[in-house]
Parts: sequence; C-alpha cells; structure tokens
Amino acid sequence: MSSIQECVKENDVTFLKFRISPGMCSQKDLDLGLMQAAKLGFVDCVKCLLEAGADINYTNMSCYTPLLTAVKFNKVSVVRLLLENKADPNFRSGLNMTSLLIAAQWGYSDIVDLLLKYRASILSRDVEGNTALILSSRNGHYMAMRSLLDAGCDVNATNNEGCTSLHYACHKARGYQMLLDAGANPDIADKDSVTPLLMAASEGFDKVVKALVEAKCNVNIPNESVKRTALHILSFKGHTESIDYLVYGGANIDACDTYNRSPLWYAIQNKKVNVVRLLLKAYSHVDTFQCPGKSSEDCPAKLAFEQKQFDIIKFFLLTGYDHDHVRECILADEHSDWLKSNPEYEHWLEFGSSAQTLKQLCRKWIRHYLGRQFYHHLQFLSIPEVMKNYLFLEELHDH
Repeated sequence: MSSIQECVKENDVTFLKFRISPGMCSQKDLDLGLMQAAKLGFVDCVKCLLEAGADINYTNMSCYTPLLTAVKFNKVSVVRLLLENKADPNFRSGLNMTSLLIAAQWGYSDIVDLLLKYRASILSRDVEGNTALILSSRNGHYMAMRSLLDAGCDVNATNNEGCTSLHYACHKARGYQMLLDAGANPDIADKDSVTPLLMAASEGFDKVVKALVEAKCNVNIPNESVKRTALHILSFKGHTESIDYLVYGGANIDACDTYNRSPLWYAIQNKKVNVVRLLLKAYSHVDTFQCPGKSSEDCPAKLAFEQKQFDIIKFFLLTGYDHDHVRECILADEHSDWLKSNPEYEHWLEFGSSAQTLKQLCRKWIRHYLGRQFYHHLQFLSIPEVMKNYLFLEELHDH
C-alpha cells in the first residue's frame, strides 16, 4: 500500500484521503506528508493534510516548517494557504532565517507581498545581521525592494559588516535611485570606511556616481586601507564622465592616498590623457601648485617625463602646473635625448619659458578667486560662453 508521502509525490488526492482516514496513519506521517506537499506546491494535498490534523508549524531536523519550505521553493499558492490557516510567518529556521528573509533573498516578490500582508516582521535579521531589504538589494531584486520599502523597512539599517542596502544596490547598479528617493544616507561607511560611492567607483558605474553626487554625498571620504577616494579610483580607470560629476560635487583634486599619490598621478600612470586634461582644467590653482613629491613614485610631473608622455607635458606647460619640477625635468640630462627628438620640443620650450600675457594673468586670478570649487561655481557665472571656455582652459583640447 502506498505511503502518505508517495501519495503526495504523485499528487493523488483521492488515495491520500483514504490513507489519512482515522487509525490509518500517525501524526508524524501527516506532518512529513505536509512538508512534502509544501515543497512540491500541491495545494489540494496541503488542504487535505491540514484537515486531517497535520501540524502547520511542524519543524523538521533543519528547523524548517511547511511555510519556510514552501517559501524556499517559491510555491506561492501553498504559502497563501498556509498563511490563511495561521502558519507562523516569523518562525526562524536553523540558520536564523525567517520566511520573509528567504523570500527577499531570492526575489520572490509575490511571496514577499503575501508575508507582509500577514504581518511578517520587517525587523528580523539573519546571522550576518542582514535585513530583508539588505538581502533583496544585495541580490538586485527590484520588486521585492519596492515592497519592503513601502512596508517601512529601515533603509539605513546596517549588517555586521556595516553595509546598508545602498552599498549593495550601488555595487549592482540596481535599485539605488529607489533607495535614495526613500531617504538612504549615501555617506554611511562600512567597517573598512567604504561608502556606496566608493563601491560604485570601483565598478565604474557612471550613472550611479551621478545619482550619488546629486544626492549630495560626501565625495571625499577615503577608504580605510590606503586612503583612496572615488576620484583616485576613477582617475585610474579613466572614467571622465564620473570624474566630471565628482569635480562638480567638490572632489578634492589634491587628495593624496597612503602612498602620497594624487588622482592626477594615477591618471598619468595609466596613460589616461583625457582624465589628465579634465583634472588640470578643473583645478583652480593649477598654475601655482608645486608638488612636494621627490620622485616619479609620487610626483605626477616626474612620472610623465619618466613615461615620455609628451602630450601630458604640453598640458603642464600650457597650464603652469608644478612649474619647478617640469622645468627641472626639461633641463635634466636623462630626458634630453628623447625630448629633443620631438619636433615640437623647441616650440614648447619657448612657450614654457616666456612671460605670461595679461590675458593669461587675468584668467589665473579669476580661477583663483572662484576657489577650490571653481568647476562648480563657473557654471553659474553670467558671462559669455566664450569667456567660460577660456577660463576652462579649452585650448587644452587643441593639443
């Protein structure tokens, strides 16, 4: 004769009703049958077993209930039936997982909605301190995130690593705007001082960087390990679009990491000429800056000469950047041969040695006056576009 579990496996409700007649089976048989029916999603079998007295909150050796099992295997109809029959939505499995945490982790948005309707706790956390919102964000489940936010989940809750939902959303580039609109704090840093902006920068997500800057995040928070900011990371990667947003948001172009290297140094090291151009344009004090570095290990000008990047050296001559080191390198014997072999060398040597014109001096002092957020402030000056272009050192694009 077929066992209850065999009947459930075949979804044979007729024979199942016979097998669960009084005196035909034990309580354990009923409970195991219910677990099997919940896993397979057979609603009629679940109804039949519940009517026969199966324990709706029975737990197996893994501390899973029929509801937790149905949620795990995404059996929406069974979940609904169990909740209607007062299954405990907040029971925890052996891994401290509730039904809501499991559904959020896997992105089962219909089940998330059902559980919330039946008062599943939005405060529950797993063993790593993750809330349902953090789990759905970590796995990029947009619809589940939306439901959890609407239910009042704490958008700024952190897990044991100090990460919020926004950290994971920015790492995936999914759902970040929804979280920001819901009040997510973009400046919360994890245990390693990594912010959502640093995560987005590491992945090179331009749109995410833009959204975070528009949300008024602090663009100058460095990581803990080597004190690099988002500008360091993106300068190395060559993301001019993101760098533009960062500079507009007040990024410190001078910021140095643990190795005393600036974003400009990393752009030169990785031969990102467009980034070098942008950083020099955006730096209000470019023509008076003198690098304290002693070698190509930490001085952008010396690195450019060591790597024989003549285009970048021209930028330095045009802008007046780190004049002392540039002049020192031009006169150094070690660079003499390759510099003189360049047909433009004499022209640029003469340019770098000549006195500044009145026009150039005026530009210098206007840029200085606008200050460290020159790039931002210039947008709002009511002056002709041709004047803005001149202040922006547009001639860098001609070389």
